[in-house]
Amino acid sequence: MDAEAEREFREFVAARSAALFRSAYLLTGHREAAEDLLQTVLAKVARRPGEGGPGRGALRPAGGGAHRGRPGPSAPTRRLEVVA
Repeated sequence: MDAEAEREFREFVAARSAALFRSAYLLTGHREAAEDLLQTVLAKVARRPGEGGPGRGALRPAGGGAHRGRPGPSAPTRRLEVVA
């Protein structure tokens, strides 16, 4: 990646990373998994100069199975006793 492309990529990441993180979180349901997904996608995009910046669509292929097998944020983890 040349200096100009790197500058543009850094500007894109600075401007869109919060929105992309929110999308990644909605896909995974977990903060850590969302961070991993976003970093993976941005690293892949950085290696492909000239294809433009990623939109939310870039998260879909990478995150397709990222959260499978993990309970969602509202899934119960254990049975609670009822106290009268």
